[in-house]
Amino acid sequence: VEVWGRVAAVSAPGSTGQSRAWLKAAQLEEGLGRWNEASKFYRNCAQSTTPLKGLCGVGLASLFEKAKQWDQVQATFRKMAEDSDPRISSLARLRLAEMLERQAELPKLELPEKNLSIALSERLRLLEQLTSAYELAAKKNGFWGVTALLRLARWTDGFASEVDRLEPAPGSTKSAEFQFRQTTRGISAPLRKKSKDLRLRAYRFALDQELLSPDLPEIV
Repeated sequence: VEVWGRVAAVSAPGSTGQSRAWLKAAQLEEGLGRWNEASKFYRNCAQSTTPLKGLCGVGLASLFEKAKQWDQVQATFRKMAEDSDPRISSLARLRLAEMLERQAELPKLELPEKNLSIALSERLRLLEQLTSAYELAAKKNGFWGVTALLRLARWTDGFASEVDRLEPAPGSTKSAEFQFRQTTRGISAPLRKKSKDLRLRAYRFALDQELLSPDLPEIV
């Protein structure tokens, strides 16, 4: 750590060499469990204008995640999201969307009808928010647009599957059961179409950008 600290000190200010030294020092400090010291090096590197600033920003956010400092995680990614490099801004928008998805607390999707209606409304509201967040990551272009569209497609698929697993109330008549199935199918079918369209967009996006995303096999 001391060696890399000295390298950073003698390197040309704002150079890639200086950022690389900060990054190495940060990673070593993190490995030793000295998170406060690691965050200082990560922050110095993240505030640079070198190609390593995105990697350092991710490292800094990762430290905050380990410490469960979610406000700091969001603040770090929001700052990265304004970067002019689409690789960095797209990744930051993707991570913000993933946080929104992970932190959502949804009521169980089940009868009676009043509870079911509330649970559906909550999921539809979250789907709207996730669509906005993941689409923003995709609009930033770059490698992460493919992954953003696929993540949104996966969540939409999961929502549709939840709806399809719903069962009518015990003792329902044949007519009521048929009506229930028609209603749930009317909700899940558009969701599955949305998911399919998102995967197709992700595939075309990758082809247009000539991107070799690790998510391509699943999309295909």
